Amino acid sequence: MPTVKATTEPVNRAVHEIQERIRTGQYVPGQRLIEPDLVNELGVKRGSVREALRILAGDGVITLVAQKGAHVRKLDSVELVEIIQLITGLLNLSIELALQQPLRKKLRDELNAIMVGMQRVAKVGAIDRFHMEAARYHQLLRESANNKLLLHMYDKLHTDLLLKQLRAGSVVTDWKKYLVHFEKLHEALLAGKVNVARRLVNAHGRELIDMTQREAGPGAW
Repeated sequence: MPTVKATTEPVNRAVHEIQERIRTGQYVPGQRLIEPDLVNELGVKRGSVREALRILAGDGVITLVAQKGAHVRKLDSVELVEIIQLITGLLNLSIELALQQPLRKKLRDELNAIMVGMQRVAKVGAIDRFHMEAARYHQLLRESANNKLLLHMYDKLHTDLLLKQLRAGSVVTDWKKYLVHFEKLHEALLAGKVNVARRLVNAHGRELIDMTQREAGPGAW
């Protein structure tokens, strides 16, 4: 048993690190991942890197092509739309489950704190921070649904790749529009208005889908 753990630990570490670098934008969609570079950057052996790449390819995060190596996967327009549709559906389900009873004080306080953070970073136009706060808000809603399968399904979606491609070439010129969306959603959630919250989520999902049909345009998730 210890031998198995010793063997899999570097692989798991490599998988996690590559995923984290995609999430933070160090590796971008379409970028080639060169094995010797990964060995040096991740501090693991070449065999562990290769196994990590195979795992990530199986999860659809990267693409492995014979004689060409590994690339961070670039989603096509159809995949982008399908992922947005699934994210929207899962967020609506999260809201419905989370609001089956009045929100706990702890959850209300946490949502309020994140909203304050979103308002603060929106004022200075810190787009990356705004995205991070928005992601935290949605994650908290998913966790509040208390449904492990929902969380598992969301984790299997390529949300990091989606966000990176939506942000590429996007220029946010009107922060008020996106902040107002989250403020309205927040107000509906605190008031327990499930239908209002779902309408807001659906409208935002449609806007993101429209964005995938354009080469560039303002947007935030």
